[in-house]
Amino acid sequence: MSNGTTKGGLHTFSIVLQSKDGLKRITIPSEGDEEVIIEGNLGELRELDLVENAMLEIKGIKGILRIEVSEGELIALRARARASL
Repeated sequence: MSNGTTKGGLHTFSIVLQSKDGLKRITIPSEGDEEVIIEGNLGELRELDLVENAMLEIKGIKGILRIEVSEGELIALRARARASL
């Protein structure tokens, strides 16, 4: 997740929790195309960073959420959200 681009439009992500106590729910259905749900608690947010213009990193006291996305994509998404208001 460090080259600033995504492969085939896919945006990978990772979630690191300090303990399983931060995990609220994981739902993985037995059927193929149903949605998967991952819920948890990062705790109080401590830091937000765009690492190497390739990964948004949100750090809380209980964990870290990382999403592969570039600064350009974030700007474009924000502009679209504002335009739809």
